[in-house]
Amino acid sequence: GALDARLGAGEVFRFGFNYGSDFHLETAFLIKNAEGYFCLVGTPVLPAWSEPGRVELAASPEETSDDLDFEMF
Repeated sequence: GALDARLGAGEVFRFGFNYGSDFHLETAFLIKNAEGYFCLVGTPVLPAWSEPGRVELAASPEETSDDLDFEMF
């Protein structure tokens, strides 16, 4: 039908999916290729990519000190 035609055209359908009876909703992606239909289920993440030769600087370097602060006592 219509879903098969859209999947065959390369569309990816994204929807909420729950394996069990809990309230933890995961994300599912329905795709199709020459082998058949596939549903990928999980939690999407935004990866932090790195490039060769590019140095990432720390956002806020923490100070390390062995001095005791006696005002805390």
